[in-house]
Amino acid sequence: MSGNFTFVIKSVITAHLAWEGGELMSAGEAFLRVRDVQAYLSISKSSAYELCNGRLFPVRRIGKVLLVKKADLDAYLDKCMA
Repeated sequence: MSGNFTFVIKSVITAHLAWEGGELMSAGEAFLRVRDVQAYLSISKSSAYELCNGRLFPVRRIGKVLLVKKADLDAYLDKCMA
């Protein structure tokens, strides 16, 4: 049953999100995975997870996958720089 559930989750992710240029896209909005946040900010993997789990900006979770809307991350960074 677990394998079937994983297949369904992956199918849902694939159906709603399409991989495009390093960013996940959904209805024109760019989403970043934790490894994308890591690369985008040039920080360590553990720092990226700490940032994404810090409740500083909205994070979507689909199964084990954390997704951050790029616009939300950019708004948070702009707020920090102000």
